[in-house]
Amino acid sequence: MGGDGELIERPSEGFPWVSFIEWLPLIPFLALLYAFVADYEQFELVRLNGGAHLPLAYKVSAVWAGREGPLLLWAALLTICTKFYAKRGTSEASLMANRIANGMVVTILLIAFMMDPFRSSTGTARGELNPLLQTDLMVIHPPVVFLFYSLCMVVTAHGLASLVTKEASMSELRSRVLPATRAGFVVGTAGIGLGGLWAYTVLDWGGYWAWDPVETASLLPWLCLLMLLHVRVTPGKSVTELLPVLAVLPGWFAIHATMVTRANGVWASVHAFVGDGLTNERPQAAISRLMDLQGEGVAGSEVTSYLVSLAILFAIIIAATCLRQSGLSLSLDIERVWKWSFTLVPAIPVLAWLFEGSSPLEAMPPELLLGLALTPLWVIFLPPFSVASHSPRTKADVFDMAAVLVLAAMASDPIVGILSVAFVLLRTFATDSHRIIWMTAGTILAVTSLYAYLIELPVAAGLCVVNLWQVAVSDSDDGGQNISEAFPLTDDRFTSRIARYAPSVLGATFLCLTWMLLLMSVDGTSLAAHEVFGGVILLGVVSAFAFYAWKGVVEPRLALVSWIGAIGVGALLGFTDFAKLPGDGDEELLVGISRAALVWIMLPLTLLTIPAVARLSFVSLKAYSSSKRSTSAISSLAHFAHFGILLLLVGHLLTTTLVDRSDPSHQVVLVQDQETFHDGYGMTFEGWVVLSDDDSEFDSRFSVGDGYLGSTISVSDTNGKELGTVEPGMLRFDASNGFPRSEVARLQTWSGDIVFIFDWSQTQDLGNASMSADGLDVDRVRLTVYTLHGSHLVWIGWSIIVFSSALIALLERKKA
Repeated sequence: MGGDGELIERPSEGFPWVSFIEWLPLIPFLALLYAFVADYEQFELVRLNGGAHLPLAYKVSAVWAGREGPLLLWAALLTICTKFYAKRGTSEASLMANRIANGMVVTILLIAFMMDPFRSSTGTARGELNPLLQTDLMVIHPPVVFLFYSLCMVVTAHGLASLVTKEASMSELRSRVLPATRAGFVVGTAGIGLGGLWAYTVLDWGGYWAWDPVETASLLPWLCLLMLLHVRVTPGKSVTELLPVLAVLPGWFAIHATMVTRANGVWASVHAFVGDGLTNERPQAAISRLMDLQGEGVAGSEVTSYLVSLAILFAIIIAATCLRQSGLSLSLDIERVWKWSFTLVPAIPVLAWLFEGSSPLEAMPPELLLGLALTPLWVIFLPPFSVASHSPRTKADVFDMAAVLVLAAMASDPIVGILSVAFVLLRTFATDSHRIIWMTAGTILAVTSLYAYLIELPVAAGLCVVNLWQVAVSDSDDGGQNISEAFPLTDDRFTSRIARYAPSVLGATFLCLTWMLLLMSVDGTSLAAHEVFGGVILLGVVSAFAFYAWKGVVEPRLALVSWIGAIGVGALLGFTDFAKLPGDGDEELLVGISRAALVWIMLPLTLLTIPAVARLSFVSLKAYSSSKRSTSAISSLAHFAHFGILLLLVGHLLTTTLVDRSDPSHQVVLVQDQETFHDGYGMTFEGWVVLSDDDSEFDSRFSVGDGYLGSTISVSDTNGKELGTVEPGMLRFDASNGFPRSEVARLQTWSGDIVFIFDWSQTQDLGNASMSADGLDVDRVRLTVYTLHGSHLVWIGWSIIVFSSALIALLERKKA
């Protein structure tokens, strides 16, 4: 249907060649895949990353080990997703969404071909796939992540199409974006979890999460999908007019995450496997570092393409929202300008290829290029499109705009300044019902930016005043509402408000906090910064679960008392030495806040909420079994997913918040045949295991590598009962200049895992000694040992979330 109800024919129907052309973007990826499987070493990428000796699965995974392969994979997956979800609508906006998604595919392919993925070899020496990537999870994790990003892009295509067309039906947009949103949430949860499993079982992190920049960036689109899934439709009321903005954000942050991963030299990350050596000294601000890459080879052109696309999307979001809030319709001229602005992105790789890296666009000053990308925003303020005269501005709004411009100029981080101006601009054009949203957003931005040290205290205070002073001096419409009426904590209305607003408010706050901390983490990650402020927000999430789960079961006043009591008991235990927790609880995360204090503040309420949420799930399941209604099944599964989140949170508190992975107390030296006690366990080093690649045992245990060195260690409890034997070691990869890979060992107990990691300071010497003619004659081993109580809860909770979300997506699809 068109915008006014007429039927629009799909041009591909009845014309098979058009349908065939839509699948053409798969061919480059399939061709590169075949080159790796057949080991065509005449191609440079195959020579550097492939190998005839690699197992077939690892030959396949080598396709996405370089810089070019992942883009071809992304284009192929986005093509499949676009084709699949294109069947879900024939309105003008749906067709526009398909065109936008196809444009994304073409742009990704242009960026990939700018790098010449099928270039001929320039040398004869064979390279080797990075040892850390020669693992089964390399085969699974990257495709799942790029499928996640592809689904986010499909959601964004629909949201963007709604912004650049005259479509006004938010209900129709919601019905179009939800299928891809649900699928994206399931795939994203699986992908992030698989990345954690990789770090936990293969890499020597000693945990599943470290707030590494690439990990953090991948969390941002997932949070956007989480908020989008919780946009509720209240009976008798329309869907929020901000739905298109929420729909654009997942893809926006997916592009952002890709930029973070591939902009090596901007963020210090252990994931920087595919950089081009852009590691010279950079400015402090992330945006300035990104702009500095402009014109620095194909890597610089790629990053510039992402940055320009983000600027264009940002400009359209702000401009379109201003128009909608002003009650103005989108003119044909503005629509044309917006659509033409998209051509700037593919123009960057095309010109970089035509001019061999000396693109005229990239020769422009970075500020001018970004200003050109922001044309969709400037155009609504210029004749003949000016909407400034239609803005419901007051003198107070004019003052706020002038003040925020001054404060933005004073802000240390340009992104914070730009966002602050954007929120005040959106508030200026907003109706009364939406003004509070942008005031809140601006305040959250100021507080989280201050916490992340992106701006100074005077600037943050000024931004808070600009966003809140009008609320403080405004007259109440109800003639004096008291605090109990405004916040009915002892009323069932409170739980209803929690259910309605907690996902969006807390989700947006956590999203903003995580993004600001990511922008701060250009020179290294601060786990403490994430855990402390993030813990406060997560405590709010647990509180929302608690009040909602207690509704109708616990009397409202008793629920309030229980909530206060649980937090109070936790604070008492956390700030005293009355109860000790395992791990590194005494270490301070921030001044006055130890790891144990933070965990104790959150733990009692979380443990109190878990059975209440589990009860909700079983009650809903019982209702389904009696009525056979799919809505009851979906409700039960949603509560079960919340139950999984709470389990994962408990596991996270015990294995990540409570454990300092840099503490030297986790390092242990074991002398052969002498029992040493560590963290309540007896450990005895019994001897070495040395295997060469021609040993039959080596072939049966390993599919890659050139040799193995391991240490056999028996573990017992305090009573002397043997719990098992572990064999941490290292796998040699002689072809990669002697760079070995740590083989992490884990002993599973009922309370959690004990992780054993070979000490890297001795790995090289031991590797050389193991290959010497005299053999290995060392009577001690140095290890890093982490005792992770509650680690099982992390993986159980993650599995529950994936399982429940997948079933919800299937049931909703069946209903549709």
